[in-house]
Amino acid sequence: MPGLPGKPVVDHKFTFPPFPEAPEGVIIVSFKNFEERGISKAPVSEQEVDALGIPTIALVKVHDTDKCKTDAPPRIKGKHVTAQVVGDQQASTTRKKEWWEEWEEVEHTRKVWIDSKQARSDCFRMAIDDFNKNRKWPAAQTNIRAQWDQFQIYVGSISSTQGEKTKKKEEEEVDDDDDFDDEHSLGDVAQSTSTPIQEQNAWESSSTYASDEKEDKVIMFLNDPARGVQVYLSSYMRKQGLHYADRNLFIIPKLLQFFINYLIRNQVLPGKSESAALTKALNIVDIALVELPLTSMLARKLPDDFNGALKEVFKVKKEADLWSTSPSAGEDDTNKTQLLDELVQEGKLEIFGDQPVANGASSADTNGTGESGWASGGWGDSDSNSNTWGSGDTTNPWNTNNGSSTPDLSLEWHIPDPPTLFPFLGPTTLPMTHQTGIVEWSVKKVMKVTPPVAPGGPIRKSKALSEGDIYGDAEAIESELVRKLARVELVSWLGWEDDTMDPEGVVPRIIERSTGAVVIQDKVVFEGDAKARVGVDATSVYNPSSGLAAYQPVSDTITILVEPHVVEHLRIGMGLGGTWVQLLRRGDLVEDGVPVLKKKAKSGDRFWYMDDMMVTLTSYHIA
Repeated sequence: MPGLPGKPVVDHKFTFPPFPEAPEGVIIVSFKNFEERGISKAPVSEQEVDALGIPTIALVKVHDTDKCKTDAPPRIKGKHVTAQVVGDQQASTTRKKEWWEEWEEVEHTRKVWIDSKQARSDCFRMAIDDFNKNRKWPAAQTNIRAQWDQFQIYVGSISSTQGEKTKKKEEEEVDDDDDFDDEHSLGDVAQSTSTPIQEQNAWESSSTYASDEKEDKVIMFLNDPARGVQVYLSSYMRKQGLHYADRNLFIIPKLLQFFINYLIRNQVLPGKSESAALTKALNIVDIALVELPLTSMLARKLPDDFNGALKEVFKVKKEADLWSTSPSAGEDDTNKTQLLDELVQEGKLEIFGDQPVANGASSADTNGTGESGWASGGWGDSDSNSNTWGSGDTTNPWNTNNGSSTPDLSLEWHIPDPPTLFPFLGPTTLPMTHQTGIVEWSVKKVMKVTPPVAPGGPIRKSKALSEGDIYGDAEAIESELVRKLARVELVSWLGWEDDTMDPEGVVPRIIERSTGAVVIQDKVVFEGDAKARVGVDATSVYNPSSGLAAYQPVSDTITILVEPHVVEHLRIGMGLGGTWVQLLRRGDLVEDGVPVLKKKAKSGDRFWYMDDMMVTLTSYHIA
């Protein structure tokens, strides 16, 4: 190549031709024979390599387009790459990291130096301030930062996050409500009469009170961090309604886990007792991460189908007869019929098929003509004689079926059939061999969980029926149940909630429908006339052969049967609150009239079942 005019031609080191000779043993591949090889999509090792197995290296200069293209661990920030085996190959799926995964990667590097000579409360506030800074908080709509602020309010590091109304907003509210003009005017006058000094003193007083309140919260938390965390993750969450959102059941304890680990790692509270309290608090948080989500699962799974079937069979909470005019259960049917006839004649009641329905047309018809677009008792026109839906004039569009005489079945609501005992026992006489005994509302703690009897285990054979067993063998039925269902042993949990506002609402309550005998104890409430009926320790209530004794709500344990899939979500110590019904055998009560057989008394243990459930608690719950 000729050089520029006036400059000599200089050969560069890599100026070709001539081409150098290939080293001995090296074969130069021509372009037409070259086979392209890139990185290996599915490396055997965890290191990214090319198709020949040679490890790749990162470029010195980082580009915006750099990204992981293989199943090897990612080198970029903010992504997780997981491998899925599909046949002989691996398919990679990329997902965005969760906020806690991003925090975990860098949390060990977050350190702060705090002078231990400062007051504990000052050290604590400095730690919270540093914890909040230089941290990637998720978007506001995730509500994660809001939950953290809620905890800061609880420990006293910040005040309420609710802002004050603007002056413009307040003026709009005043203009929109004329009924309170005088009240607002009086307030304005009173405000205008105050001097600036008085206003300043009032502001300083309120600020001082708020500051003192926050300081008290901080000191209270620092005096016992373990209890503070325990209360926050149990009764405080319930009172604030934070447990209603499933996402909070994970977000809240996860935030506290990061914070407490941060305090421990940076020795914010270096005292021996304080460090032990923080470690205890961290243990509570670890339990909360497991049990708080389980409380929501249990609320959806209980009562299960078995307990629901028993509820349908015995109906201990069946409502009173709607048409009964007397509390007496033996009211004469003739009186009922006469009452219905009178209501129909007076126009207060109409009959739709077999069901009586109250007629509200008389009160809605202000003109006294009885003519209304909404026919009395139906959606047809008012000249209809049948008073049924769609029975009015044919010109009414509400009466049409889109040109078809066949009703649109897709618009019908499907009500699921109630659970039955058939899946568990097949055709069974349990409704006749068993009856209900004590009915109690209380919160109980899980003491023991026993799985179903293993296949091949001992099975009780049905005995020869006696005069007292005309409906079947109750013990054989129970033996069959324990082969298929798990047993959960429960005991009353006193003090699970603060009883300051409602002392009788948090203690065991004996329902009026109970049958049997209950020992009268402190912290036990009897509903209606239940105390007069069952609140005695009478040995004559139960047959001696039953082995039963009067029930002691405070100390006696009960055992319920649940489906095996439910116990997967139970942990020892967790709380379940609801209505519990004792399942007696026919003949346990003297009033059953079953002959007392001359034999050794049986075990007094009887199963219970769950009629409904209203409360689920963690094992560490505290009021």
